Amino acid sequence: MEAKPVAPAPRRLPSSCDLSQQANVDLRPLNPLVVPMLTDLYNITMAYGHWLHGRADVQATFELYFRKNPFGGEYTVFAGLEECVKFMASFRFAQEHIQYLRQQPVLAHCEDGFWTFLAALDCSKVNVKAQREGTFCFPRIPLIVVEGPLAITQLLETTLLNCVNYASLLATNAARFRAAVGPEIKLYEFGLRRAQGPDGGVSASRYSFLGGFDGTTNALAGHMCEVPLHGTMAHAFIQSFSDRSDLATTELVGPPPSKTRHDFLSLVLKLRDELGWTNTNEGELIAFIAYAQATRRPAPAPLPCPYLAPPPLYQPSVACWAQPPFIPLRPSPPPRTNHLLPTTHHLPPTTSYLPRTTYRPSPPPSSCWSTPTTPSSQARATSYSSL
Repeated sequence: MEAKPVAPAPRRLPSSCDLSQQANVDLRPLNPLVVPMLTDLYNITMAYGHWLHGRADVQATFELYFRKNPFGGEYTVFAGLEECVKFMASFRFAQEHIQYLRQQPVLAHCEDGFWTFLAALDCSKVNVKAQREGTFCFPRIPLIVVEGPLAITQLLETTLLNCVNYASLLATNAARFRAAVGPEIKLYEFGLRRAQGPDGGVSASRYSFLGGFDGTTNALAGHMCEVPLHGTMAHAFIQSFSDRSDLATTELVGPPPSKTRHDFLSLVLKLRDELGWTNTNEGELIAFIAYAQATRRPAPAPLPCPYLAPPPLYQPSVACWAQPPFIPLRPSPPPRTNHLLPTTHHLPPTTSYLPRTTYRPSPPPSSCWSTPTTPSSQARATSYSSL
């Protein structure tokens, strides 16, 4: 009996891709919490006010920008755009969310027509201009410009700010680490245990990689965001070994495709004698050997062992594990020409559950919801502000 072919999983695309040219694209946000209900209540009450006074379809322009660079620095790395694009592409209130809102005292008086309006609302009339994600940007220059009916653009405010602020903070911090150590040193994000919950942990891994890190220890982020996985061992592993009698085998096979068995313990002890480190703790040494046998990672020359180097924790020149505290560096700002490179986002044809949204190029960057002057009664603008 022939096995049925398995449909390929939807590919997660970088935000700089032209989505209209990609096949099998999943346009839902990576984080399932990024839905229209991820907003402040006042956005919904304001939307009702616009609807009640017949202003829901008045054209408006919102600009997302920031007022100052983080960490006392001279630039910011723009991040979070992909999540924003996919949020708007799949914008639709769930019926269970509408039922919940109708039960809230502050909204109990709303007319039935508003709930019908809210249930049908999408971003099909919204245009978005944005800077390219991952590029440098500067204060008070719009990162994202949203144009469309006043009610829907108002409802986007909190969610877009949430998707951009934390992401840009992490990407900027990662870029500062990279500027501090240079291009050769490896940087791995290792902050899941101290992160702001599961969502913050995955975001930290995702946007640290965007900002210049080489990988993460977060296995879920590696799977979901295609971030390279790296890791060393915990001290608990070292403490669990006492002497060489704890080793089930002293051999190491490889490197692939070779199946040659090497007396790994003898090679390590020989190297230790050559280096003159004969007074090392045997339990720790055996733990390193056991971990080397478990991970089988290739060793950089000129180590005699043909297959594994000591873990990165003990090679500061090879790997640097970054923890949440921020380094007080102020590297020279990058060329300001980067912010002149807008990205156009095109979506494929609307599906049964995804409203159609158009994306157009953008002028230079910024991060607040803001409203410019009103050219006429049919065009109003406001701004989303973060800092």
